[in-house]
Amino acid sequence: QRVVAVSAGTDHSLAITDDGVAWSWGAGNSGALGGGDRHGRLVPEKIEALADERAIAVSAGCLHSLVITDDGEKSPLDRRWRPRGDVWSFGSGLDGNLG
Repeated sequence: QRVVAVSAGTDHSLAITDDGVAWSWGAGNSGALGGGDRHGRLVPEKIEALADERAIAVSAGCLHSLVITDDGEKSPLDRRWRPRGDVWSFGSGLDGNLG
């Protein structure tokens, strides 16, 4: 696999590989790694909560993370293909960071 995107936060990092898999590693004390726990990871691990999604962008913040996924469908208002999908957030929502 080849890394196509990476984002470094304060204490954690995120990456996307060319197959659309999102990865996280670093400090997990705020839940920012997306693993459903607060455990840190020294090496990149797949974000299993997004196993059925294709990640197209990541952003690592101070205590939170954002991942944009793509469903690969055409927009109903346009005949051209345009990425459409969801924004996923995890980690600390103390200041409304998670939306």
